[in-house]
Amino acid sequence: MNIDIKITEKAAEFIAEIIVGQELKEPYLNFSVVGGGCSGLKYGLALADGEPEIDDIITEDKNIKICVDPYSAKYLNGCVVDYVDNDETQGFKIENPNATKKCGCENSFSIDGEEIDTCGGCGYK
Repeated sequence: MNIDIKITEKAAEFIAEIIVGQELKEPYLNFSVVGGGCSGLKYGLALADGEPEIDDIITEDKNIKICVDPYSAKYLNGCVVDYVDNDETQGFKIENPNATKKCGCENSFSIDGEEIDTCGGCGYK
């Protein structure tokens, strides 16, 4: 299975700085979806080192290796990972063409046709 995930220049620079600072030898970005958040699904982004899980789907953009577990793949295909650092926000921002609803803080999302338990907070829309 192939997956299309893009990383903006700013996000790639930020990730590369962390990789150098942590002296990772075989780094990759573990990108996942887990249940939770105001809308039912939330993003997981973590740097890892070494071999990904055997069933992970692997792609690369801007010299950043990205690994996605099979469960998360259908939710993350087509995403763009950006990094925002301004007076209001600092952190990763995910543009997800699959998300049909998201919470006000944009940290969680849901997809039409899937029943996901939510708390309904954060201006869920």
